[in-house]
Amino acid sequence: MKIAIKKKWAQLDFNSAFSSKVTVTTRTGEILARGQFKFPSMKWLVFGPTDEQLGILKGNTFSFRKTFMYTTEGHTYKIFSPSFSRDFTITNEKEMGVATFKLTNHVLSVKNAFEICNMTDELKTEEIIMIVMGINAIWERRTKGRS
Repeated sequence: MKIAIKKKWAQLDFNSAFSSKVTVTTRTGEILARGQFKFPSMKWLVFGPTDEQLGILKGNTFSFRKTFMYTTEGHTYKIFSPSFSRDFTITNEKEMGVATFKLTNHVLSVKNAFEICNMTDELKTEEIIMIVMGINAIWERRTKGRS
């Protein structure tokens, strides 16, 4: 899956349950961020361009509610979506909105297309893309686990 974000691209690989990886690159191939599962857990790790770990995304393990936590060095963000909604909000510790994203599913019949709005400079857009793709990957694994 490729998602166009101005001049950046995200590539999503779901070849197997154990190798889901996402990389955000410029058109020239320069890596801006990447994400992958921490084997064998359901934790999604986010890395920066020099391979430094930026944060960890975790879902609620014992629930199918759409609530996630993203932890960086010194900050914790809550990601949530109301029941039966396709809209998500990322808030900081002060419960202020940092970003929003929504599942659109209308761009060239892509299975999961997202519209992302970064409202502050707390998180870089490429880091938010990794969070969104991590949530998508966690949901894919949960869905495969139920079938």
